[in-house]
Amino acid sequence: MGVDVWEEDISKVQPFLAELGDQMDYSVALDVVQPGEKADDGVMAKTWLAAAAEYGIPTAFVVRNGTIAWIGHPMKMDEPLAQIVAGTWNPKDKAAERLVAKIKEKKVMTAREKIFKPYREKDYKTTLATLEQETAGDPELADELGTLKFTVLCYLDDVEATLALGSKLMETYKDDPYRLNAVAWPIVSPDRETKPNERLARLALAASKRSNELTNHEGFNELDTLACALWRTGDYAAAVATEEKALQILDAASKDRPHPYVEQFRKRIEMFRQAIIDKPARQ
Repeated sequence: MGVDVWEEDISKVQPFLAELGDQMDYSVALDVVQPGEKADDGVMAKTWLAAAAEYGIPTAFVVRNGTIAWIGHPMKMDEPLAQIVAGTWNPKDKAAERLVAKIKEKKVMTAREKIFKPYREKDYKTTLATLEQETAGDPELADELGTLKFTVLCYLDDVEATLALGSKLMETYKDDPYRLNAVAWPIVSPDRETKPNERLARLALAASKRSNELTNHEGFNELDTLACALWRTGDYAAAVATEEKALQILDAASKDRPHPYVEQFRKRIEMFRQAIIDKPARQ
């Protein structure tokens, strides 16, 4: 069963379920929120999510014989669920592992809250100083926030430091497509007002190509980043073809509900096509 939580307007729930139809083939309940209380004061929100230190949805709980056996994202539930049903799952050992992970998560969240205050204000010098202060003497936390530091260095236009850290991150996360994508994006993003340094653009292209290899060229986010990397390095025709593939995959994944990225991807295709037209003038 599912429980709708943190809902400010419960009138939206029924139409949402009706729209999904057979895609949501289980019972859905509403959290109990007392009059005058906020949505995050609901019974389920407080006694399950907050009590389990879960701060995002969807979150799945597997209950076996009246005991919570597993907590996590539904996309990661199949393997532990199979073991729980087979009787080979040890809830106590897994609970201890989860506690260690939650302590680390809390430490990261606390550091991020401090770091993101100046980051949201685009005060990147203070952001970098805060980040280095929070991670001093804590290599594990420094590694966890490595891609964030990389993004900040990109905004500060510190080419040598960005290249050094970027090369290190590419080696560390050579088998992690999502981290590699996070390395490439701040360099090649179309929202970037200035043209990136050529060496940084090549690094981003290499990271993006590896990310797409790892996702079998089937991830629309990764393909979108690759298209932007190709655009930034002057391969406009390849950028168009890659963005068109990203849009095709996105359309297929969206089914009957238009994805908010669709229009964005279409605009990029037109931008890349315009770059092909303008290329002779640039040369």
